[in-house]
Amino acid sequence: MTQDEAAQSKIGSFRISRIASVQPVRTMRVELSEQQRERLEDEISRKGAPFLVEEASEIVIKLSEEGVRKYHAQLHLRPRYLEKRDGDRYVFHCTERQAEYYFQKFGRDAEVISPAHLRERFIHFYSDALEMY
Repeated sequence: MTQDEAAQSKIGSFRISRIASVQPVRTMRVELSEQQRERLEDEISRKGAPFLVEEASEIVIKLSEEGVRKYHAQLHLRPRYLEKRDGDRYVFHCTERQAEYYFQKFGRDAEVISPAHLRERFIHFYSDALEMY
């Protein structure tokens, strides 16, 4: 498979709000091989359908006791954690967008430890919100 063919066969998921235009295609029908279907199912189970296009990375979040309670109570967009370190640090393998969407609503009950650039995005997010008040 060429690099161009690989790029065209990449798994994708798109939000309706991000679609710029739609063109009907009359002759296109896609059949997935068993291997492609298994890969798609694996990607959906690991990343979740809304985040298929993005690459996942290791994200470490420090959760307070209340953060742990929120994590267990809020299922929508919840990433699965791989391991727990040092008692209160949880390691996730998910996209940064998923971590943002999920953990920003936790406020002080979730602290991004790494990666550093994601931590900086959270700092700016909360700083900008604070400026409004």
